[in-house]
Amino acid sequence: RDQPRSRGLGDVYKRQASSSEVKEKEKKEEKKEVKKMDLEAIANGDYSSIAGVWQDDKGNKLVFNDKGLVSQELEGYGASLTDYGTASEGIYGGRDGGFLLEYIPAGVTIGDQVDDQGQVVFKDTSDASKNRLWSGVGIASFGEQGSIYYHVGDE
Repeated sequence: RDQPRSRGLGDVYKRQASSSEVKEKEKKEEKKEVKKMDLEAIANGDYSSIAGVWQDDKGNKLVFNDKGLVSQELEGYGASLTDYGTASEGIYGGRDGGFLLEYIPAGVTIGDQVDDQGQVVFKDTSDASKNRLWSGVGIASFGEQGSIYYHVGDE
């Protein structure tokens, strides 16, 4: 009578290979996620290191290509480097007249910011292992909690 076919070592090796291929693919995707945000390039008008779709926790999206913000109603006026490890840019237009945008590379954290009365107006609760963007409507970066955007995909 028929015996069930033995699953030889070849089958075991094939299964291990396919699971290690999956792990390799995951590693590649992780590496792709933390692509370095190139602040020097951004300050020189090359936004390719942050190209793609960024989204905050309210579902607002900002889309960048290699030349900057892609938008019908919003326009950036060039980013400049800060002395605390970010780049900052004024964005003009839209229904609110515009906002500040801060480019924060992975690994950079922003200390608590306080107002004249010593009240904390900004606390960095963002995921510092990821590149992020901060936006706020005040005249000073991190002068309010604002919104944190994370890269969620390509255009």
